[in-house]
Amino acid sequence: MAVDYLGHHTGASGPRGPKVFKLTTRTIEPGRPLVVTRGHQFREISVRRLYPGTHRIDIQATDASSALPTSS
Repeated sequence: MAVDYLGHHTGASGPRGPKVFKLTTRTIEPGRPLVVTRGHQFREISVRRLYPGTHRIDIQATDASSALPTSS
């Protein structure tokens, strides 16, 4: 399972497309929980300027086996 988070930052002219940040890729057993923690700082860096407005974080989990074709 691949777990990512998407940062939706507000740009100068409104919302920008999401930036995908990789969290982890793990194999887990069915029915077992997966706990992942990560901090995200909302600060200016050389390639990103922060603007006032709503910023959002989304979690995206992808099961690699569901992306594989099935054989019959």
